[in-house]
Amino acid sequence: MDEVEYLTREMMASGDTITFSKKPVVDKHSIGGVPGNKITLLVVPIIASTGLLIPKTSSRAITGAGGTADLMEALAPVAFSASEVQ
Repeated sequence: MDEVEYLTREMMASGDTITFSKKPVVDKHSIGGVPGNKITLLVVPIIASTGLLIPKTSSRAITGAGGTADLMEALAPVAFSASEVQ
């Protein structure tokens, strides 16, 4: 467990972090890799419509025809800086 904690802390320290003043901040997470499973495109807007803060990060396609970010980009911009997300 210590190794997992240290790895997680180092991964976080290697990138940009964002602090939100509104709480709670929620997440819909997936390990990905299931072609055709685009539930994120439905679930995240529904959760956001309830007033919860759900900043979403999604990946580009790695193994399938299109990752969540690839598909969403057909509808709206998907690339934002950390300050724009905040």
